[in-house]
Amino acid sequence: MFRSFFIFCCFIFLASMQAFSVGLSKGEVKKNANVDGFPDYIKGITNDRIYGLNTKKLDVKDTADAIVFRINDRTRQLEILLIQRAYEPHTDVLCTPGGLKEGHQDVLREFIEETHGVNPNKTLTACEMEEFKEKYILASFDLKPKKKYPYWDARAVDPVNVDATVYFVKSTYQPKASDDAKAAKFYPVEDIIQGDRRLGFVHVEWLYDAFQEAEKQATGAFKRAVRQLNNNENRAKLQKHIKDAQDRNKGLIMLANAKRKYDGQPFLKDADGKPILIPEKASDSDFLQKHYKKVIVLSSLVSVACMTGVVCQYFYNKNKKVINREQG
Repeated sequence: MFRSFFIFCCFIFLASMQAFSVGLSKGEVKKNANVDGFPDYIKGITNDRIYGLNTKKLDVKDTADAIVFRINDRTRQLEILLIQRAYEPHTDVLCTPGGLKEGHQDVLREFIEETHGVNPNKTLTACEMEEFKEKYILASFDLKPKKKYPYWDARAVDPVNVDATVYFVKSTYQPKASDDAKAAKFYPVEDIIQGDRRLGFVHVEWLYDAFQEAEKQATGAFKRAVRQLNNNENRAKLQKHIKDAQDRNKGLIMLANAKRKYDGQPFLKDADGKPILIPEKASDSDFLQKHYKKVIVLSSLVSVACMTGVVCQYFYNKNKKVINREQG
């Protein structure tokens, strides 16, 4: 009986060691997964062009967005100008016009270049921008900048500083996409509040900020339109959209960092300078790798105990036979 038990324990020990080694190899394969498995939208923000920006323009870490409103003559609805992005991140997603900031008038410049059919190879002059302002812009004001925003841009290694200017334009302004915009169009603000249209980056936060500031700075029909929309219920909806956008961008950054690890590039960081990484989940192979010494020791002790029992039983049976022989 004990001999059979001993053989069984040895079998269990060898099988567990084999499973342990297989678990280790599987864990190793998982860690060295094929880089080609990353989706295109991650490859679009983790390539030589983006890595080149990290060492040049994005070291500035300043971006600027234009929040452009108009009132539709027919529906009397407040509308916001949005572009459909041509490149990653957020390809084909609706965003406010904007880009990297390098000068005082860059917000206006981005607004004109992306939505006014400007030749991307042409540099706008100060005179041309002033002419545009006089022809189309009724009023404007700056929003409070956001410093070191960690979940805004999945390309910048360090958190970016983001600025924005609100423009109220004439209803006659008809946008035409250019530069890195596939399309440019006015959409009802109500569509964004109700979640019918989602904005890229965290641009929905600019809409929330614009409403609060417009209560103080807007006049006439624009002020009335803003007050009609800027109620407690809609503010709560916008705050939820902001949180959702932050979570989406955080997930995008985590995936980008996974790709950056394979490429040997610096990680994208949070406001505290810590890498934004995918949380590790303990798998069976991870557990074995972490506790393999304990597993080996425990298995060895069980095997030694079994063998000791068998040896003791052997000598016990042998002595018992000698005693029975002497008594007989």
